[in-house]
Order: sequence, then C-alpha cells, then structure tokens
Amino acid sequence: RRACNRRYLPACSQLAYMYRYGRGVAKNETKALSLYRRSCDRRYWQACQSLGFYYSYGTTKNYSRALAIYRRACDGGYPQSCTSLAYMYKMGRGVAANPAKARAIYMKACRDGYVYGCTAAGDYTRAAQLRQSKCDGGDLYACNSLAYMYKKGRGVAMNISKANAIYRRSCNMGNVSACI
Repeated sequence: RRACNRRYLPACSQLAYMYRYGRGVAKNETKALSLYRRSCDRRYWQACQSLGFYYSYGTTKNYSRALAIYRRACDGGYPQSCTSLAYMYKMGRGVAANPAKARAIYMKACRDGYVYGCTAAGDYTRAAQLRQSKCDGGDLYACNSLAYMYKKGRGVAMNISKANAIYRRSCNMGNVSACI
C-alpha cells in the first residue's frame, strides 16, 4: 500500500490483484477496479491488460470497454494486450468478428517480440526464432517450447536429435519437466 500511495504503479497493480482475489486483504472488486484504472490511466500497460481481462472475463462483463482498454495498451506497445485485442476480433466480442484484422493484430504482437502473437498468427518460423533467443538467454520454458518445435517440425526443420539436445540442456539447467 505504501508503494502504491507513493505512485509506484506496479505496486498498485499488485494491490489491485490482491483486492480482486482476496489475497492477504478482504476481497473488494470496487477497490481492485479503481486501482487498475488509476494505473492504466497512467499508462502502466500491465494494469490495462488486467483491467481489460476483468471486463472480458470478470463478474461484470463489458466487451466494448475491454476492447477499448486492450486497444489503448496495444497502441502503447504492450503486445500481450495486442493478442487480447486480436482474440476479441477473432471471436467477435464487442466488435464484429474479423479474422483478417485479428491476424494483423497478432502479427503486430509477433513483430513486437511476443511469441504467442506469432503462433496465433501462424508464423511458427518467427516463433522459433524468438524462442531460440529466449532459450539462449536461459528461459527454460522457451527451451522446452523450442525443443517441441524441433520435435514436431513447427517453424523449423524436424530434428529429433536437436530437440533431445535442447531438452537435455534445459534439464541440466534445472528444468525437471525436460528431464523425462
């Protein structure tokens, strides 16, 4: 609370989460929404994503509000919100379904380096490149995903021995799920 009162927006967003789900504080959706809004209004895009998610899936669904919030955060450079916006266009939530527009928005997220945007748009080659970069940086989840892509030939040429080598590397780095 103190950090939020000092306008540290990540703390406000975390406090909003705590109020929304009643984690360590009494559940209070009104306070949660207020904190998310305040942080989003100050361009803390992660809070906008959470606020948009609330309006998309929470107790008070309002797809048109969610759409506007996701659009603002996407335009602000937050690729996770781009994928949420694209999904709304894909499914016709708060807007007429438009798969072509959805794909274009997914591609924007992909160009901004968000792997899910690439896979949702069907650009597995770019997804593999991003996962390779993240795996080289020590991201164990990315290593597992990259190994799976080599195993299945998605975005890269199928190469079981390379997949196994990546799984082994990930296992040696402490990723138990890669040790199977």
